[in-house]
Amino acid sequence: MSNTDKTATDQASDAMESPTMTSDLVVSTSPSFAIASLMISSAQSQSRALEAGVAQLSQTYMAGLATATQCVTRILGQPSDQLRQIDALIAANNLS
Repeated sequence: MSNTDKTATDQASDAMESPTMTSDLVVSTSPSFAIASLMISSAQSQSRALEAGVAQLSQTYMAGLATATQCVTRILGQPSDQLRQIDALIAANNLS
């Protein structure tokens, strides 16, 4: 029986019995390794999806901020003493 004809369990069993085989075969054919590989793959996929979501959220936030800035500029006109006073009040409240 060649190694290609053997099941993963047979190969793992042979690896444990044979001192000439490396432990890599046991690790790579064990069910725990397969489960861990699937979990890692799933986590990587979820991580990429999360990164894409964060990037999209950041773009949406920046677009909203630009829109809000335009609205404030239209309402109050160009930055003036009044707007600088509002900025100073906000800064003072953030310090306290």
